Amino acid sequence: MRGRWWMLWAVVACAERGPADPADPPSPTPTTETSEGTETAPTSSTTTALGPEACDDGLDNDGDWNVDCADPDCGPVCDGDGDGVVAASRGGDDCDDADAAVYPRALEVCNGVDDDCDGAIDVDDSGLDPATSLLRFADSDGDGFGGRPDLRCVDEAGWVEVDGDCDDTDPAVSPAGVEVCNLGVDDDCDTLVDDFDPSLDPSSQLPFWRDGDGDGYGDPNQPFPACFDGALVADNDLDCDDASAGVAPGVPDTCGDGIDADCDGVDPAC
Repeated sequence: MRGRWWMLWAVVACAERGPADPADPPSPTPTTETSEGTETAPTSSTTTALGPEACDDGLDNDGDWNVDCADPDCGPVCDGDGDGVVAASRGGDDCDDADAAVYPRALEVCNGVDDDCDGAIDVDDSGLDPATSLLRFADSDGDGFGGRPDLRCVDEAGWVEVDGDCDDTDPAVSPAGVEVCNLGVDDDCDTLVDDFDPSLDPSSQLPFWRDGDGDGYGDPNQPFPACFDGALVADNDLDCDDASAGVAPGVPDTCGDGIDADCDGVDPAC
């Protein structure tokens, strides 16, 4: 009895549903498992497979949402040296796609090559690596001491290893120079000049004497060699009493006072 009722229900259900409507959507296409674990629809005989990326036509030929050189498949074509930067000929920044050591932001070294693709080479590049170059100093006056520092790739004329030249236009001025009296020139580049430099050559000084009383005449017992005279210094040693401004050559000498006011060696009698 139960089997008869089941057959009757099936007949009724088929009758109610009726024949398939041509407008009804097709049944979902079954999927298959790929090696990556995702499901994709199987390709029918009427589907044309996508081709490889052309790398130069502006199209996403292989349908992976990456176009031309942005597609990893184009690496060998767009980045021939494998340095991770697209060749300039392919619209990138690599100025030498045959050398993996040459690309933007690479380290500029002394090798005659524009390593970082900035248009400047070796010492003309402000980014030259100090560790691969030579620190030298411009020696314009040829005294063996340099002033302005710079990086060089090889030793060149006009550049020396020793710095410290405080005036690279005068060969007589350098750390090896001799300080002499010459109107404030720092001959030996020690920041001290003339009489204020302990290393001053004394033979360049002039003879002076201390003038303690400021009368213009110096004390013969107090020689004071210097580059230039100044206050309380005289260029003569004619004062016979440097503690009194009233005693000096040319001062009127009063007789009988026991003072040789004019420093002539005698006190005139009255």
